[in-house]
This record gives sequence, C-alpha cells and structure tokens, in this order.
Amino acid sequence: MNVITLHPKLNHFPIALIFLAVLFEILFIWKKEDFYRRASVWMVYLGIMAAIIAAASGLLASDTLGHNSLGHDMVHDHRNIMLTATGIWAIVAILLRFTKFQTGKGLLVVLPLLIVVASLMTYGASVGGEMVFEHGTGVRVEHTDGHQDGHSLENEHSHDDHEHHH
Repeated sequence: MNVITLHPKLNHFPIALIFLAVLFEILFIWKKEDFYRRASVWMVYLGIMAAIIAAASGLLASDTLGHNSLGHDMVHDHRNIMLTATGIWAIVAILLRFTKFQTGKGLLVVLPLLIVVASLMTYGASVGGEMVFEHGTGVRVEHTDGHQDGHSLENEHSHDDHEHHH
C-alpha cells in the first residue's frame, strides 16, 4: 500500500462521523435525552481523530503528485477546504470539553458549527471526487506497452479470442 491509495481508504470515516454528530446533536436538542448528547460528543471526538489522520494521509499523498499532475490546482482547493473543516471541527471538540457548551446557550454554538463542518466536508469531498474521477489525479495509468507504473501486466489478464469460453 502506498500513500496515494491510503488516503481514499481513510477519508470516508470523518465524513460519516460528522453527519452522525449532527444527527445526534439534533436528536439531543429535540428529545432532550443525555444519551444523544453523549453520542454526539463521541462522534465529534472520534471524528476529529479520523479527520486528522485522513488529512495527514492526504497531505502526504499530495506531496507525491508533483506540480504538473492533472488537477493539481484542485488538490490545493481540496486541501484548503478540508483543513478549514478540520480546524473548525477541532474548535468544536475543544469547546465540548467545557461544560457551558454542553447545555443552554452553548447548544446554539455547537450545532451550527457542526453543520458548517459537515457542509465543508461535503463540498471538499466533492472536489476530491472530481479530482480523481474527472481528472484522474493520483490514478495509475496503463501504458500501451502493457506496463502499469512499472508492473508487467503480462499473464495477469488477457482478452485473446482463444481464451474466451462461451
């Protein structure tokens, strides 16, 4: 496994966890049951850890791409959006350590910030997806000589007519 393939394996966790944090926060405000607040806080803490790990893997992956790679400018946009979201998320995680943000008017701060983080994560993920699926950023290219980034494709897969069994 290399750095470029590691990032896409990690980046789904923070996105899922931020949406769960928003959901549990809404349920807490609506139902006023402590379980939902505890669940929201856990999602915030687990999510910020996952976001930091995903961001680190993304930063390492972006260093391997070079300035002439397809979608290079989008790499910077994706990075900036996701680092901004992660920074705001870290602020929420820190605020939740203080009791005054766990009740009363503190609730008016936490949920909007979580929604901002979820929105930024969604937009940043969209930019990341566009980089990969529309521009091929970080994707291996199969060369016409049968090699793929130095790996021979010989005997791995063939479409010769004599090998097809009907």
